Amino acid sequence: MKYHLKRALERSHTISEFSKNLELSAQNAKFSNNTLKIIEELTNGVKSASEEIKEKAFDFSNEKLTNEQIKELLNNTKIP
Repeated sequence: MKYHLKRALERSHTISEFSKNLELSAQNAKFSNNTLKIIEELTNGVKSASEEIKEKAFDFSNEKLTNEQIKELLNNTKIP
């Protein structure tokens, strides 16, 4: 399973790609039902965390921020 997790991470550029790659890898591998359940819980947890992050994200696309303001925002951002 460690191999499949690493492979899914290496091939993914987004959270949704990671979930898809992991699910595809699980389908192609001959995992036990317990392992498949763990993978399902993991992908559900990743999707849930992704949704939470999207909800908490603030859209700065219309803001004119200085480089210092951007640095301050990045340095003060709390990672869940």
